[in-house]
Amino acid sequence: SNCRDVAEEAADGPEGASDPKRLLAEAYERLLKKGGPLGSSTACVATLDRYTGSVRIANLGDSGALIIRAGSCALESSSQQHEFNYPYQLVGPPAVFKDPKAAKPEMADDYAIDASDGDIIVLATDGVLDNLHKSDLLEIVTGARDAAVGEIADRIRHKAWVRSTSYVDTPFVAAAKAGVGRRHIG
Repeated sequence: SNCRDVAEEAADGPEGASDPKRLLAEAYERLLKKGGPLGSSTACVATLDRYTGSVRIANLGDSGALIIRAGSCALESSSQQHEFNYPYQLVGPPAVFKDPKAAKPEMADDYAIDASDGDIIVLATDGVLDNLHKSDLLEIVTGARDAAVGEIADRIRHKAWVRSTSYVDTPFVAAAKAGVGRRHIG
């Protein structure tokens, strides 16, 4: 809720609410000042400027974003990893987690694109992106264009779960083969 609180406070400002990296940094700073919780996380924050139609995304780690436009992918973020299965992550609090590779919000990759009528923005964690190829996401979203957002999200969640328990080659399986040279299931 820190990021949401920061975004709501910045919404009345001239430009701050449209800078997702700034929102992420401010939310992370608030989290650290509160002293918790303990843990680590990747992050993907997107903003839509309602006046200009600009979509901006800050992505850190192996969470990610796709913008689907007219049945194809107009934007796809890239995963940030130190090595296979070791994504960039924000840690909290850093005094407890002495990870020399702990990420900072400024390390997030920036993306920007002008929105078009009918665009669908998919923000997902590695639970989805490790198990579904971009083509799977395109198929689900384009096949459900008239469905409610929650229904589309549920279809994505369900297919990712099914894939995670199957013997189908997933993006994670392909990365495991390339990164560590071994077969991984699920």
